[in-house]
Amino acid sequence: MRTRTMPPQAGIGALAREAGYSYRVYASDEQRPAEMGAGEERQLVSWASRRIGSRVAVPDLAAAGYRFTGGRLVATPHGPALLLLYDRAGCARLAVLSRPMDIDKDASMVSTRYDDVQQVSWADQGIGYSVVAPSATTGLQPIAAAIRDQAGST
Repeated sequence: MRTRTMPPQAGIGALAREAGYSYRVYASDEQRPAEMGAGEERQLVSWASRRIGSRVAVPDLAAAGYRFTGGRLVATPHGPALLLLYDRAGCARLAVLSRPMDIDKDASMVSTRYDDVQQVSWADQGIGYSVVAPSATTGLQPIAAAIRDQAGST
């Protein structure tokens, strides 16, 4: 009974929930959604890589019409995570959360929806990724696949 009522505490399920929480707080912030802007991408990558303990990269989502606007470190129950934010004309922001995974180190893509947001989450070689957007957003799966492909080539 407890597993039916409690949210996931680990693995891909927990990653998706953490991404959704961070998205709700930061993506809606009109004043300062990102700690470091797009012009500070190199510094953000260097800082986040040190804090997370793994090399991070900023995926290029221009082919999907999204422009990188900045990022920040966020706290999760599993340690620091990197939250990257993207804008697209006429659309709500999209976010990508990544962090090291203790379990589910390699996991296939899973689509989830919690209240007003949807996520596509997966893990590859010990790093988990979750792409988050409002529930009404279409085409999230191809965007997640593009991020996965880019992460695999770094």
